[in-house]
Amino acid sequence: MKIRWNIIVHSFLSLFVPLVLTLVAWFFHDILIPSNVLLIYLLGVFFVAILSSVLASLISAATFKFFFSPPIFSLKIADFDNLMGLVIMLIVGTVTSKLTENLRVKSKLIENKERKASALYGLSKALAESRSEKEIIHVAVHHIYAEFKSLNTFLFPDRQRLVHYPDESPLNISLQTVNLNVANWAFQHGQIAGKDTANSPNESCVYIPL
Repeated sequence: MKIRWNIIVHSFLSLFVPLVLTLVAWFFHDILIPSNVLLIYLLGVFFVAILSSVLASLISAATFKFFFSPPIFSLKIADFDNLMGLVIMLIVGTVTSKLTENLRVKSKLIENKERKASALYGLSKALAESRSEKEIIHVAVHHIYAEFKSLNTFLFPDRQRLVHYPDESPLNISLQTVNLNVANWAFQHGQIAGKDTANSPNESCVYIPL
């Protein structure tokens, strides 16, 4: 849903900004030459570049041609200079959009790396300060919940190598609806089982042997 909302915002700005610039340029068209009008549209393309400059470039080029480039109120291109200006605007908009997208992706990667490093440091520190098995399990359960926003629990094997719930009272973020049969299969075979895996994919939980 978030991706769809971003697409809607991008499309709206790509349509809205060129139209606003057209109104501004039309108001001053008596004192502006076509090259200056192109610069106004190019400024709008850079403004929208952080979202969707390719669409903005196409709309800006079309509106400039229709309202300001002879013949007026026509998409027919009669001036070679104006044609070159439109082509340059489209190229700049496309390149700007690509560069902006690359910067956005790199920024996200850096943020994710910093978040993971911070989370691992916090986990290591908390485990180092733990003084009992109970404290270690509490730290691990809270860490998994913080990272994945999902309920989880640890199951322990008995002398018959059958896993079961821990004897301690469950935490408020502990998962209490596991299928012990699937959990035992995962533990005995040393393979991940459960939701979206090759083993028992219809389960609602994921079982990871440790």
